[in-house]
Amino acid sequence: MDKALRIELLRRWLLVVFPGYLRYLSMLDKNRVWLDRFPLDRRTLVQRVLDEETAYCQRLADELEALGEYPELASYPEDAGRLNYLEMAVALQKTVERLEINVRRLSADRAEAAQDQALAELLEDGIALLQRHIEELKPFALQWSSNASAS
Repeated sequence: MDKALRIELLRRWLLVVFPGYLRYLSMLDKNRVWLDRFPLDRRTLVQRVLDEETAYCQRLADELEALGEYPELASYPEDAGRLNYLEMAVALQKTVERLEINVRRLSADRAEAAQDQALAELLEDGIALLQRHIEELKPFALQWSSNASAS
C-alpha cells in the first residue's frame, strides 16, 4: 500500500472513531457526575470503552505521526465544525428526551399528589418548569441538529 493511501485511510478512521469518542467523552468523562451515576459494573464498562477508544485513537495518531503527518482534526475545518455541532446536538437532544421522560414520570404521580395540596402544587411547579425547559430547548436542539447534519 502506498503512503498516500495509508495516510488517507488513517485520517478517515480517526474521523470515524473520534466523533463517537468525543460524544461520550464530553458527556461522561468530563462530567464525572454522570459517570458516577452508573451502577459500578456499568461504570466500569463505560470507562473501559472510553479507555479503549482513547487507545485506538492514539494508535491511529501514532501511525500518522510515524508517516510524518500531524493527526490534528482541526486541519479539517469542516470536520472540526461538524464534530462540535454533533457534540452539542447530541447533548441537547438527549437533554430534551430526558426532560420529556421526567415530565411523564412526574405527571403519573398527579393522582397521588392531589391528596395533599402543598405536594400537588410542588408537583405542578416541577412539571411546569420541565415543560418550559423543553419548550426552550427543543427549538435549540433542532437547530443544532440541523447544523450538525448540514456541516
